[in-house]
Amino acid sequence: MVGRIACIGIVALVFYELIPILSAYLRRRRHSALLADIGSRAGLPGAFVAFAKDRVLVRAGHPIKQTDVPLALVPEETAFLMVSETGEAERIGWKSVSMIEAGTGVMVYLPASGHRRAICVFHEEKKPADLGKRIAGGMAFQQGADPVKPFSVATGAFLEFALLFESLQSGTPILVSVLAILAVFGKALPWCPPGLILTLLGQALAGPSHGEKKSRQHWAVGLSLKIAGVLLNVACILFVFRVIGFDFAVK
Repeated sequence: MVGRIACIGIVALVFYELIPILSAYLRRRRHSALLADIGSRAGLPGAFVAFAKDRVLVRAGHPIKQTDVPLALVPEETAFLMVSETGEAERIGWKSVSMIEAGTGVMVYLPASGHRRAICVFHEEKKPADLGKRIAGGMAFQQGADPVKPFSVATGAFLEFALLFESLQSGTPILVSVLAILAVFGKALPWCPPGLILTLLGQALAGPSHGEKKSRQHWAVGLSLKIAGVLLNVACILFVFRVIGFDFAVK
């Protein structure tokens, strides 16, 4: 019984929490590396002209690159970013690039060697130097939805359901089956009362903060509150099952 309960907990921890956390961490590392790469290159300011034959045409305005022939960027060899008015950067795909209006400001960072891609940054700064200052000072990235998290959660729920089915077939104590059921719907537990109050407090504390140190402290406290909310809900559900008449004793 102890081994099955441990498996249920490990699956929930790995697929519901650790893999999404690792994915978010790797995305932040990739974004930081991209900013560092941008900082190591010389940018060519200009403006977006048009699309032609699956190419992004940019007219450079750099003194060294003054020419009437626009620069053609190949999507497969270029990373595209959009910097908002608030200074946040967002990595955008080809579909989003195709909706950008002509005349939008652009900063192009050509690769220093043939082994790296070009970087095209669309922005709304009036002066290209202002964009350079933003990049030098560090920019926050809009994370957006994590494509890994839904697959990780779905895999975890499937494995928990398999453990539930196995526990029902093997005749293990009802406690194991109840815990497996809770694990299948584990992602909904933080949003159920009474633990919902702790989840909302944790979300508020783990929100954005101006200071990095303060933000980490808030994140740690917020995570602790969310975990406490889940444990509270699990305890309440087990109590309800016990009141109904389920016998959790090992036979």
